[in-house]
Amino acid sequence: MNTHAMNFFDTLEYAKHLMKGGFSQIQAETLAQENKEIFNSNLASKKDLAETKAEIIKWVVGLMFAQSALIISAIKFLP
Repeated sequence: MNTHAMNFFDTLEYAKHLMKGGFSQIQAETLAQENKEIFNSNLASKKDLAETKAEIIKWVVGLMFAQSALIISAIKFLP
């Protein structure tokens, strides 16, 4: 779990907001906890982003070489 991301969701403030809207304390606390877990499980870490960036770069470079080879091959068949 991304512990750094936990700082972005204030469960106490969210629960207070829900209680002002008519939720019971138990309902508000439960919703706040569940939402925190959902938000934190869906956030990417810097490591995740770096790995994804490296993977994208590999694909782009590979496709550039493949495209260049295809163009060179096509040029050879021109009259």
